[in-house]
Amino acid sequence: SGILNAGTSLENRMESDSHASILRAQMEAQIERLQGELQRRGAQVSELAAELGARDVRICALRHEVLVKDSLLKKLGQEIVRRAQGSDEGIENLLEQALSLLATCLSREQLAIALASEERAMPPAGHVRLSPPMIRR
Repeated sequence: SGILNAGTSLENRMESDSHASILRAQMEAQIERLQGELQRRGAQVSELAAELGARDVRICALRHEVLVKDSLLKKLGQEIVRRAQGSDEGIENLLEQALSLLATCLSREQLAIALASEERAMPPAGHVRLSPPMIRR
């Protein structure tokens, strides 16, 4: 019975060692899989971080572009207003010159007839009527 116990004990120990070896191999395989998964996910995180960085740069560039365009539009609007004001003054000067030239072309008699019969166009309400410098009422 002692030999039998020793044989059984050796058998149990071998079975136990074999089982431990199998478990160790399974654990090592699991560790390798997990390390591979960790590396893969680390690479994904790096890619995502790079993509987010690139997007941040694009967003900053777009914001800058919007600010520049807003500024240019504001300047353009100011320039248009300035030109319109200058254009109004220029038109007034041209009109005064044209009326002055017209007055010099007409004889005194024609001017008197034109003034007497009110043939001249009436300016719109609220505007000062321009008269050539040679015509006095």
